[in-house]
Parts: sequence; C-alpha cells; structure tokens
Amino acid sequence: MRYKFKYSVAIPTYNRKKELHQTLTILNEQLDKNISIWIFDNGSNDGTCELVKSLITTFDNNVILKRSLHNIGMPANIARSLLNTDAEWIWLLGDDDIPLENSIQNFIKLTEKYKNGIIEFNSSGGAIETDIIIQNYDDFYKYHDLVKTVFISSHIFHKPSIEKFLGILYFASFTFAPHSVLVLRLLEHGYGNLYLDTCSLLKSFYHAKRWSTLEAGFGISLLPEFISNKKFKKLFSQRLLLDLCWQLSFGLTEIYDQKTAERWKDTVKHVFANLKNYGAKIFPIGDKYRKPKKVEIKDFFIIAIALVLPKKILLNIAQKFRAKHKREIVLSEK
Repeated sequence: MRYKFKYSVAIPTYNRKKELHQTLTILNEQLDKNISIWIFDNGSNDGTCELVKSLITTFDNNVILKRSLHNIGMPANIARSLLNTDAEWIWLLGDDDIPLENSIQNFIKLTEKYKNGIIEFNSSGGAIETDIIIQNYDDFYKYHDLVKTVFISSHIFHKPSIEKFLGILYFASFTFAPHSVLVLRLLEHGYGNLYLDTCSLLKSFYHAKRWSTLEAGFGISLLPEFISNKKFKKLFSQRLLLDLCWQLSFGLTEIYDQKTAERWKDTVKHVFANLKNYGAKIFPIGDKYRKPKKVEIKDFFIIAIALVLPKKILLNIAQKFRAKHKREIVLSEK
C-alpha cells in the first residue's frame, strides 16, 4: 500500500493551544517534504484550530488539521489519529509532551534501524535502559509491562504492520489505551516485533492533569481481555492489577474527595452508575487529589472493589460501548 508520506507525527489534542504551539515550533525547524504533522483536534474551544490554521502556510502545507465537532474522548481521538494519518511511519505524540530539537532525525534513524513493527523509545513515561527485541508474549512478560505501553508519546508505528488490527481501535477505546492493544495484537499474530530502544525523542514529559485516574485505572485493567492466550492473559492480569492498585485507589478516592456523594456506599454506587461518562469525556483533576493521603480502612475497601469488579462489571459496561466506539466519526469532522 502506498502512503502519502513516508513519516508523520500524529498529535491528538484538546484545549492545549500553548503546549501545542511550543511543540509545533520545535518540529517546524526539522521538517522536509517527506515528513508531515497531523493534528487531530478533539473539539477544542481555546483557539487551537485557529492557531494551527495560521501555521499551515508557514509549515509549507506539511501540517494537516482534522477537527472533530465534539469532544469524542481522548482514547477515541488516539484511535482516530492512528486510523487517519496517511503515512508509512507514525510517531504518536501527546500534545503536552515536548520533542527534542533533533527528534525527527532520531525518529527516522529508528525506522531505518528496525524496518517494521512498533518501536518504543526511552522516555520519562517509561524508561528503557537496554535495546531489546520483543517477539512474543514470553519476551514481553520478561522484559516489559502493559503500564509502560500506555504512554502514547514514546511509540512509533509502522502502519503496514498494524493495518490488519486498525479496525478494532474504536472498540478498544474503553481500555483508555487503544494503541497498547495494537502492541498486544502485533505480538500475538506475529506481524512484527516490539522494539525497545534507549534512544529518546522527547525533551520533557508534561503532567497536565487533564485526565482521570479513575478512567485510566479501570480502562487499563481491561487490556488483558485482548489477549487470547489463557496463560498470558492470567499472568498479565495479575501483574497489571498489582501495578494499578494505587491508580484505582486514588481514582475512586478522587470521587470521594470531590464530595459527589455524602456517604461512601453512595459514592461507590455513583462511580459505577456513571462510569460510562468517563469514557466519553476528559475532565481536570487538581494536584491535591493525586497526593497520597493517610491510609484508612475505607482505602482497603476501595482496592478490594477495584480488584474484584473489573471483569464482572466493567467488561459488561465496555461491551455496551462497542457500537459507539466502533463506528467511524467522519460525519462529525470538518
């Protein structure tokens, strides 16, 4: 299959005009005719689209803007970015993560080094100390973990290698990390390898606090549902639940701390009754809600709830998202 560009940077964004401007300014100095930047705006209302439109001519028309009329949620916008970027190699870059001055040069070097598959490079979102080629789940379980694959900005995708799995991306949005599902499918079906490399493309990893720990924790806990091999599905589930305990705990206590219910038992009911909302929008959480607090008896109850319920309740809710996330969003774009 022929693609319009050899290399592209795909940036899903929502209301990050300042950070996006900084990123685009750095990338502009590194572009040539073989490299494009695709901006997938998620219905921003802070002037993001106006900024991008004003820069398009400055960037020699190598910037392509795709705008959704409504905020379809961060995970679905990530899926949309990978589906619609017309390039052989795609660097998926978060709108608040700042690239290095030579990031494009390093991007190209990595693609020339590995030729296909998915590349995950060193970053503060997931440190990599040694170059490793991961060919199957055995290697993945030994050298890596699912939580590190969630950080979007450290991934480069060879689109021909993942083409067969792109159709599942919208459905996989309920995991909060549809791009991580691509890693799992690639390894399971043998269409390429996952390459861990010590090279870096990022200057900084910015914690914008504009996503919900609750949404992330519950969503990521369902990633093993995309693993067919029963042995590794169980192993990854056990490891993942341990890694996510603190995220799920803090996520549920975010709701508690915001006093959306007067009593704890009402809070639990509120969380699960309204969980679908967290898959459809992103909302800011103040820093104070992410700081560890004194452990109380109810916190152990929180963790117990998080560990016991994901498969029985959350997967059932996720199935209801299938029609919503699977359909194309072309009609909502302009």
